[in-house]
Amino acid sequence: MNRKFIFLAIFLAVCVNARAIILYDGDNDANTSAPANGAPWGNVVQVYSSAGNITGSAVYLGGGYFITANHVSMNSASAISFNNGSDKHAIDAEYGTIQVSDGVDLKIFKVGGSVVEGIPSVNIGLDIVPNGTEILMIGGGLGRNPDAQYAPPLDAVPWGNSTAKMRWGENKINSVLNVSGDGYEYLSYAVVYTSGAQEESMGDFEAALTFYDSGSAFFYFVDDAWYLGGIATSVKTSGKSTYGTEEFSGLVGEGSDFAIYVLLAAYADEIRGIMTPVPEPSACAFLLGLFAFGFVRCRERK
Repeated sequence: MNRKFIFLAIFLAVCVNARAIILYDGDNDANTSAPANGAPWGNVVQVYSSAGNITGSAVYLGGGYFITANHVSMNSASAISFNNGSDKHAIDAEYGTIQVSDGVDLKIFKVGGSVVEGIPSVNIGLDIVPNGTEILMIGGGLGRNPDAQYAPPLDAVPWGNSTAKMRWGENKINSVLNVSGDGYEYLSYAVVYTSGAQEESMGDFEAALTFYDSGSAFFYFVDDAWYLGGIATSVKTSGKSTYGTEEFSGLVGEGSDFAIYVLLAAYADEIRGIMTPVPEPSACAFLLGLFAFGFVRCRERK
C-alpha cells in the first residue's frame, strides 16, 4: 500500500448516514442531466420503498446486479428508478439482498428483465485512488433548502425539502480512513467540502451529500476510462453542509465538512464473488457428467 496515503481512524458515531448532491453555487437545477465527459450517469439510480418513497441511491454494476449502502432501507417490494421516480422497476424479490462482507456497509441486489438491457457495466477501480484525485459524484437525493439563504464560504448550506433528483458534482479525494461503529468497520475515502476561495476547491460545482445519497457513487477517470471508486455511506454533519476554509485535520475540530465513501478496491474480490456465484451441485454434477462422457468418447476413438 502506498505510504503517501494518510490513514486515519474514525468512529461512525460522529457521522450520520449520507442522505444527495448539493452544489456550492446553490443551484438545484444545475447538473441534472448527464455530464458531457461521458461519466456513467445512466448507471446511478434511486431506490424507492413499496410506498413509493425514496430511501437512497444505488449503482448498476452489470449483469443485472446493483450495489448500494447496506443501511439503505430495502425489502422484497422495493424498486429502483433511472428517471427521478417516473419509471419504477421492482427488485428481484427472490434474490433479495446480499451484504458484501461482514461489517462492510455495502450490499448487492438484482433487477431482472429488459430494464437493464443496453446499460453498460461499470469498471470497479482496483487501486486506491491517490489523495487529490478529482472525482465526479452522482446521486439521486434531495438538493439544498430552496428557501434558506447562505453566504459561502463561512455559512453552512442547509439541507432542504426540494424534490429528490439525479444530480452530479465534483470534488477531490482527501484521505483514506478506517471507519467503525454502528456494527460496521471498513476502509473508506474522505471527501471534504472546500469553499470556492480555497485552492483545493472545484468551484461552483463543488459537491456535498445530503438526504438519500447513501448508496450513490463517485467515479474517477484514468487511462481513458471511468472507474467506480466508492459508494457513499455517511457524512460528518446532519442537516447542513459546510464548505470550509480550514484544511482537513483528522476530522477533529472546526473546518470543512466531509463525506465518507466505502473504498471499493478493498472489497472488489467479494463483489466479484457475489456476481459470479459457484454453480449449484446439480449443475456441477451435470458438467462432470459431460466431462466423463467426453472422456469415454475420446477413449472409444483410440
